[in-house]
Amino acid sequence: MRRKEKEPMLIATGALLVLLGNLAWATDERVSCGGQAQGAECWMEVANQPGCYIWNGHLMRNQTVTWTGECAGSLAQGVGTLKWVWAKGKKTSEETGQLRTGRQHGRWVVRLSDGTVAQGPFVEGKRHGRWVVQDANGNRRVIAFKKGKRSSR
Repeated sequence: MRRKEKEPMLIATGALLVLLGNLAWATDERVSCGGQAQGAECWMEVANQPGCYIWNGHLMRNQTVTWTGECAGSLAQGVGTLKWVWAKGKKTSEETGQLRTGRQHGRWVVRLSDGTVAQGPFVEGKRHGRWVVQDANGNRRVIAFKKGKRSSR
């Protein structure tokens, strides 16, 4: 095949792979947050970008989320800020970092409404590694995580 004949086939193949990838995230064990119990893991629709989803590793009652970054193929992507609101607006967190296929990945900074600031890495939507947490009074502690669970290391 000549190059000009291959180009439409490559474009169609790429579009098909994107479509299949989006179907895969929506049809495997993961579910939408609608109707899920508190504490559930689920895909949550971004309030300011309808049709765009992010992974929520721990659903809170009446929780909403906004995202300042991009959305590609129905999943939030790239660098930006997540703003979570729950407890009838009394509790919030603002989290800045990178999303990869809708999940937090890499170094993040988390600011809670009570003045607490936490910094550390996520791997595929789960805290993993050393997190430094400082409360509003300046008290500092280090917490280790392994695949989203507190670790002794």
